[in-house]
Amino acid sequence: MRTLDLSETCAVSGGGAIQDMITDYYINSFCSMFPGNAEKATALGISMGSSIGANTEAQLNKLSSAGLNVSGLISALEKKYHY
Repeated sequence: MRTLDLSETCAVSGGGAIQDMITDYYINSFCSMFPGNAEKATALGISMGSSIGANTEAQLNKLSSAGLNVSGLISALEKKYHY
């Protein structure tokens, strides 16, 4: 059995992985920038990442519902937010 990549996971799960990926990116970024305030940095990363991720997924769903192929956008997101 092989592990699914993010695009395949999104296709199977409905896209929740995109929000998780973006949230993880911001958590790690903020914790790296503010190592002395890890708790606050984590909370800020969760807040910002969840908001951006939810909005991103909503827009992808709108595009997909309109019949557009969003696989290229998902690939671009994978490249941007993989750390």
